[in-house]
Amino acid sequence: MTELSNPARSRALLIGAHSFTDPDLEPLPAVARNLDRLAELLRDPSVWGLAAGHLSVLAEPERGQTLEQVGRLAEEAEDTLLVYYAGHGFVHELSNELYLALPRTDPRHISPRGTTVPSAERESLRAVVGDVDFDGAMGKVGFDANGDALSQVVTVYRLSGGAWRAVET
Repeated sequence: MTELSNPARSRALLIGAHSFTDPDLEPLPAVARNLDRLAELLRDPSVWGLAAGHLSVLAEPERGQTLEQVGRLAEEAEDTLLVYYAGHGFVHELSNELYLALPRTDPRHISPRGTTVPSAERESLRAVVGDVDFDGAMGKVGFDANGDALSQVVTVYRLSGGAWRAVET
């Protein structure tokens, strides 16, 4: 089994954008729930054991808040810095750069100084999110080559006999 990085010396930032002011960017309601579940897993000692103070969750963040947290955690991390993003991604038609949308992103008005994933990193990003596959609080979670959620299925659970059970709908 591969040994994970030292959780006492590592940091993680989970970023989720699930509603957008731009009408062309559809809402992604499962994102908020998936952030909570992933945070829970990262804190679980049997998974990674990251201390609560070493994990930040930004749901519906502003650009400045996001950049501030990335910078702070990058300075604190002595081993691994995990940055996870769930939301819409798009490729700018002129620069061919991959952009990760935040709630107030307008894809038609991205400046060249916007926050981007450089093209040299794009394929590795797609490879990483393409391998994400787990059972989230609201069902199976997976992503396509652009980082968008594959499943729009909602699973309903009912508490029965002290356990949550999926309900056929």
